[in-house]
Amino acid sequence: MPIQDLTQAFEITLNTDGLGNPILQSITDESHTVLDSTIVLAQIPDESNRVQISGKYEIDISSDLTATSMFKVDYDVGLVFFNSGCEGYAVNVLSYSGRGIKQMYASRLKIEDSSSYYVSTEAESAFKEVMSAIAVLSAVVAAL
Repeated sequence: MPIQDLTQAFEITLNTDGLGNPILQSITDESHTVLDSTIVLAQIPDESNRVQISGKYEIDISSDLTATSMFKVDYDVGLVFFNSGCEGYAVNVLSYSGRGIKQMYASRLKIEDSSSYYVSTEAESAFKEVMSAIAVLSAVVAAL
């Protein structure tokens, strides 16, 4: 297992052709639900081919989102921001050009439930506990 450079918060994997040259990938019909007034695109979008969202129009990243018909995009990380009135709504990203993906190391995450009952700073441990709980529940259901 390689040692991670924890001074780097992300690992970026760009889309490339067979020769290793960066390329753009056409992304269409990406569905999301707005949570915390935000969605995360599947890839980092290219700014020259703007993100298109059904029924909405893009505004400058420094502008205020004063209407539910507006959105703004952080093209460095692939976040799309919406007016708080869009909370919980489904949005359809019609198209954009993806440059690649930005991944965060699981060792840099903090997992905490809403009541602070469960807290973990290791995603692997949290997943193992979830799988263990599922196994216990499956055994209980099988015994019924």
